[in-house]
Amino acid sequence: MVTRDDLYNENEYHDIKEDVRLECIQQGGPVESLIIPRTIDGYPTAAEGYIFVEFSNVISSQKAYLALNGRKFADKVVVVQYVRL
Repeated sequence: MVTRDDLYNENEYHDIKEDVRLECIQQGGPVESLIIPRTIDGYPTAAEGYIFVEFSNVISSQKAYLALNGRKFADKVVVVQYVRL
């Protein structure tokens, strides 16, 4: 969902993180955590380009899934998947 250039630009990174958090709260509900993996010591992580959002309950995650899946964000199509931790 995000490019490597977005991740390297500190201001862009924080703007994207805040935009995603606000949209998830608006469309789903309370967000417990939001992680956008970045490179570690110059090495890309397996999850680079993804955004992980943890909602406080199942209903909120389902609402966000229905509202966000297939939408566009920065000219990229949002693909939502559930991840079990």
